Order: sequence, then structure tokens, then C-alpha cells
Amino acid sequence: MIEKLRRQFTVDEVKQHDTPEDLWMIIYNNVYNVTHFAKDHPGGVEVLYDCGGVDATEAFDDVAHSDDAVAMLEPYLVGELVPSQRVAHKNCRTSFPEVTSHKKLSGKSLLSFSSWFQTYVYVLLVMLALSTIMIYVAIQKVKWSSYPHGLSSLP
Repeated sequence: MIEKLRRQFTVDEVKQHDTPEDLWMIIYNNVYNVTHFAKDHPGGVEVLYDCGGVDATEAFDDVAHSDDAVAMLEPYLVGELVPSQRVAHKNCRTSFPEVTSHKKLSGKSLLSFSSWFQTYVYVLLVMLALSTIMIYVAIQKVKWSSYPHGLSSLP
């Protein structure tokens, strides 16, 4: 598969896009225009405004974004840094088009594995919450059953 050529930007060019009306950032040497996404960002617009026009890779990693969040970056990709200004990252998670083609792991995509795992965790949390409620109700039944006529026997 032939990788599509992307426009290349310098760090100084990206720095010119640091306002709420024109908001770009660098993540893993890729340049993103997140102007229209800012108002929908789950962490709030201020987080993106703080990273406008700069390399936001460290901030992005510090929040531990999910693989789904990484995949959400793709529509906002406008280019990449010029090779002479790229930074080596230990854990580069966005090298398009690999993210969109979903690298395979035992015949399943990594993104579908991530979604499955998140669903599994949510189900476990719901089961834990329901179990806690059931135990609480059982304790209350035992507590109130010690009165011969329930609440009506209280002074």
C-alpha cells in the first residue's frame, strides 16, 4: 500500500495557529487542526487551548488517552513536522495509515480488542454495583427484622 504524501510543516508554522479560532497542535510529529473539535473535547476546551501551536505529545500521553481517542485524531490531521524537527517518541501511537488499517492481532483488530476490553470492564463494574446494592438491602432486612412489628414497634 502506498502511503499518501502529507504536507510538511515547521514548528514555527504550527506556532502561528494558537488561537481558539485557529488551533493546531503537534502530537507524535503529526500536525492536527483541532479548531472545530475543541468545543467537543471531553476534557474541556481549556486543555486544548493550553496546547495550541505547540507539541502536545507529552500532555496527550499524560492523560493516557485510549486507542479510540488516538483514532479520533485522524480526521484532524493536516500534515507532519519536517524531518529535521521530528522528535523520537518511545511510544508513538499515531502513525497513519496504520491506525486506520487496524493492525491485526490473532485475526482481530487492536481497536476492536480495546473496545471489547472496555465493555468487559464496564460489565464488571455494573455487576459490582448491583452486588453492593443487594448486600446493603440484605443487611437492612436483617437489621429491621429484629423488631417484632417492623418500624411500628419503635418508640
